[in-house]
Amino acid sequence: MIKVDSKKTIRSVAKRFMQVNRGRNIIAIIAIIMTTVMFTSLFSALLSMMKSTQQQEVRMNANTSHITIDNMTYEKFAEASKFGKIKESGYSIMLGTVTNQEFVNSATDMKYTDEKGAEAVLCSPVQGKMPTKYNEVALSTITLDLLGLPREVGTKVKLQYGVDGKQERQEFVLSGYWRGDPLSSVQNVWVSKAFCEDKVTKADLTSIEKGKTEGTYSLYIWCESIFHLEDIVNEMERQYHFSDVYSRIYSNSAYDFFADDAFPLDTVIAMILIIFASGYLIIYNVFRISVNSDIRTYGLLKNIGTTGRQLKSIVRRQAMTLSVIGIPLGLLIGYFIGLGMTPYLLSDNSVMGVIPVQPSVNPLIFIIAGLFAALTVYIGCQMPARIVAKISPVDAVRMNLEEENRKSRKKTGKTTPLFMAFSNMRRSWKKAVLVVISLALPMTLLNASYSISKSFDYDQFLNIYCSYDFDVSGITHSAYSSNMNAVTPEFIEEVSTQEDTEKVALIYNEDISYPLDDKGYENLAKIIDQAEKEKYIKGYQLKKERKYLASGEAFAHVMGINRDAYEKMMFTGEKPSYDEFATGDYVIVSDLVQGFGTFYDPGDKVTLELKNGKEYTLLAIGWMPYDLSYRFGAKETIFDGSFYLPVSEYSALGGNENAMMAGIDVKEGREEAFDQWLSGRVEDAKPTLYVESRLAVLEQCKGFSEKYYLILALLSAVLFAIGLLNFFNTSSVTIMARRRELALLEAVGQTQRQIRKMLIIEGLIYLLAAVLLADTVGMAIARPMIFNTIGRAFFFSYHPSLLASFVSLPLMVLIAIAVPVYNYLRMSKETIVERLRSD
Repeated sequence: MIKVDSKKTIRSVAKRFMQVNRGRNIIAIIAIIMTTVMFTSLFSALLSMMKSTQQQEVRMNANTSHITIDNMTYEKFAEASKFGKIKESGYSIMLGTVTNQEFVNSATDMKYTDEKGAEAVLCSPVQGKMPTKYNEVALSTITLDLLGLPREVGTKVKLQYGVDGKQERQEFVLSGYWRGDPLSSVQNVWVSKAFCEDKVTKADLTSIEKGKTEGTYSLYIWCESIFHLEDIVNEMERQYHFSDVYSRIYSNSAYDFFADDAFPLDTVIAMILIIFASGYLIIYNVFRISVNSDIRTYGLLKNIGTTGRQLKSIVRRQAMTLSVIGIPLGLLIGYFIGLGMTPYLLSDNSVMGVIPVQPSVNPLIFIIAGLFAALTVYIGCQMPARIVAKISPVDAVRMNLEEENRKSRKKTGKTTPLFMAFSNMRRSWKKAVLVVISLALPMTLLNASYSISKSFDYDQFLNIYCSYDFDVSGITHSAYSSNMNAVTPEFIEEVSTQEDTEKVALIYNEDISYPLDDKGYENLAKIIDQAEKEKYIKGYQLKKERKYLASGEAFAHVMGINRDAYEKMMFTGEKPSYDEFATGDYVIVSDLVQGFGTFYDPGDKVTLELKNGKEYTLLAIGWMPYDLSYRFGAKETIFDGSFYLPVSEYSALGGNENAMMAGIDVKEGREEAFDQWLSGRVEDAKPTLYVESRLAVLEQCKGFSEKYYLILALLSAVLFAIGLLNFFNTSSVTIMARRRELALLEAVGQTQRQIRKMLIIEGLIYLLAAVLLADTVGMAIARPMIFNTIGRAFFFSYHPSLLASFVSLPLMVLIAIAVPVYNYLRMSKETIVERLRSD
């Protein structure tokens, strides 16, 4: 056989095939555009979400560096600064805390920092410069506003600050200022290096061990890459032993894209697979039908010497040429769709507040989406290309692929439209299977979307995150900026006397360090061992925990609770009565949030001491819902527990008279009115109070679930369009390929009505098969995908439903009837004689 190896000829032949198959080209381009749109919108929305969330978390952390080391002596700072993997670094020196009366509700630190240190914590002056002279200072606009000073360089600034246990005053000159961020938990005041070194001595190990921060150094590190930061942290800990000298090293969580709650990897993989499957099905079917229609031509080409490899190249070249048209259009459309989706996908993050959308124009969006789309097209045309390459020239000239190996069967009995419809589908069963799968995919997603919507248990979410209609406290997103004793007796009295108030749950808090007895020490050692075994803690954090264990001290929160708060408590085992708890002889201990147990068991004795001390018997192990609990860990350790006492006992020990939290229930139907009153009441409250309402939390919870509805609805719509396109293309090509056969039926007496009925039955069989596939195999496959993505939410309880597929049936039936009828009527414009003469 003569080998034809002319690229020019191959291009010319492929071009002629495309000119002949204009209808096929249009459908293929639409399919490629839709597939690319789905890939691009997915990646653009994902990267925009990641960028927006990262920048918001950078703001919350008030830190742009990759790794931070706090609480160092100068010697340790100088040593760590020489680490080989540091690309850039900055540092700061702690002087003290600013104590002006204006800052009672705003934690403000006075420090010296270099330019990179200021850049790290987002506090670089935008007007003026960093302080260089002894009496110069740089402040944020928030600090200037609290002081009531104008935003002008050269303004006199009087500050009071605490250092080494003494209060000092100093008048400064404003050298520069920056726009303060309300998300930041601490405001910074920059002073010159000369002033800092004059006012504070360098910290040593003894002062740091006692908890003093004056004169400590912080180092801000940028690495070559944001990946493997945790490995670098552990490497630095092994080399410099920060935990041994009470220093703290940690990576910036804003760069941890693959944390459990940061990057929905399973969801993204599932969506990529769905998009790939839908794109593959239609592209494969389009080229499979096209190859079948042109099989005689391919056979003739092979007969004159074209090799199988060259025939493959002709098919692939057509696919790739169509991709050159479809993929760029899909990338453009998909990018803007993704940007439009991003605000909705970010809208539920109540912890971070309203996240400004940061559109990502990363070229990776277009590169990755384009590659995925091109790969889908390439794989989709592979099988048709192989069919062309393997076909025998003689067989190709004699028959269509659908006729290959067809054996004549003796037909007996009455021939009905239903029988004929089944026979036709059996004859082209491969195309039928692809169409059925294409239609089943969007129906499966519809069923999954509806099932998800019925599976969110909002009451379970609310019972944990907002146990009462309103929670009032001084708690913010950070322990450093939270006031744990903000709810005053006057506020409590005012709320309690409101006509709409039904219940007021009060929770008080004092943090303590207490000596462990033998049992407490033994239990804490077991807890740390278990945490190490399960790899919950490692590296420097593990060393730190063992060091605190060796000190024989433990950290805890002594919580005072009233009867209304006690009603919300949950217990391990039977719940004791409040009357028994209120006798004053008992205390309730919490289980550790990490799930490794507790320090003590019911019946043990423990001595608690605030201003006064008393021994109590442990009554039970219990805990409060999240919103009524102490929401932050201890600064010293992650293994801190809580002891719950009746309010009377808490007060007798000398606990703070201000409560940490007030949970308020109001009369049914009066929530909005009370919300208006409460919002006005806390607006100018001193200390500052914050309100979390059940209604607002419910909206945030619904926002979390609705973003999944949005994704699935858009995906279902596009997949439905692809399935419809596939069905239309298959029906059109099949009817046109059978036009001679259908003309013969009309010639021997079958009416057009009977033929239409047969074609409609074919369409309905497609539909019925798709519904059965979606409601059985589809839902079985969807179940583990749901559980591995959205199903991880603690308030999700899976309730599968097939209602969506049945509701969509009328529309699907209409399509199943309309498409074949339309294609038949279009073909019927030719006369019977013209159709009989067609090849």
